[in-house]
Amino acid sequence: MFEALNLKQIAKEPIHIPKQRIASNSVVNFFARKLISEPLERKIGLNPDVKVTHFAYFTEGSNRFQPDNYTQAMLFHADSDRAVIILPQRSRGYEFAQLTAHYLASNGINGIVFSPPLRGSRLPHDIKDIKELPLVPAEIISLLNQTVGEVKGLASHFYEQFPYMGVCGFSQGGFSASLTYGTDTNFKAAATVLSGGNLASILYHSNDGLALKLQEHFRDENITEAELRETLKFVEPCLYTNNKKDGILIINSTNDSAVPSIYGQELADAWDTLEYLEIPGDHKRTVLKQIPSVMEELYEHFKLNLK
Repeated sequence: MFEALNLKQIAKEPIHIPKQRIASNSVVNFFARKLISEPLERKIGLNPDVKVTHFAYFTEGSNRFQPDNYTQAMLFHADSDRAVIILPQRSRGYEFAQLTAHYLASNGINGIVFSPPLRGSRLPHDIKDIKELPLVPAEIISLLNQTVGEVKGLASHFYEQFPYMGVCGFSQGGFSASLTYGTDTNFKAAATVLSGGNLASILYHSNDGLALKLQEHFRDENITEAELRETLKFVEPCLYTNNKKDGILIINSTNDSAVPSIYGQELADAWDTLEYLEIPGDHKRTVLKQIPSVMEELYEHFKLNLK
């Protein structure tokens, strides 16, 4: 499990910083950006002159749904030997991974946004979200194993340039970030945001769209929570802490019904870390409302631990 997968670089080019898109409707997106995201982005002081390089890779990782074996990453450049690979949330919309990479780079830490399996361009052409796919528990194992393997493969391209490497994940990306950190000592620090441990209970009780779809399968197949926990033990973040007692920051929100804070606390307990933080809000709007404090917490954490 979690072996590094080979990623072969096939393209590299400088690009402009991608414009954030909050909503698919152009009118809603325009006003959302003007009234919400742009003021927050100005408040946290993003450097508009940060250079960005886009990378394309051929990956040996595969699953039965992805249309091809290509993935991509964006490097937000900073003048340092420290970098953080950032995994996005499952759903599209405001790209917190991109924001984090931009913020870190604006403050001297390179940010690398990774495109994980079954998200965006890595979904089948007629599918907009992973929750539309007929996933079963065994494929959750495969998906997390592939994601972690690809993150490790991506990191291998940058170790010489950035020997002090961290990993960060939002929501679904947080499970992979914790598993990566817990199974690879090359990573010096990690952070999860709105994620947690006890994956079986999260999937069995969450009101997240993907979890709700899986719960239909659990009912149809009479899969109990205990049976699900036994199946998912191979990718349970709480079981992969690699005896590390520090270097991981865990951020959850107080009123999150998709990933309740009790599961963030379970992950913190498994890591035996005191770096556990709860912020006010729910799952979907929390980070957008709390951008200044979340970005500062992430930056200070990686600044302290990437050494």
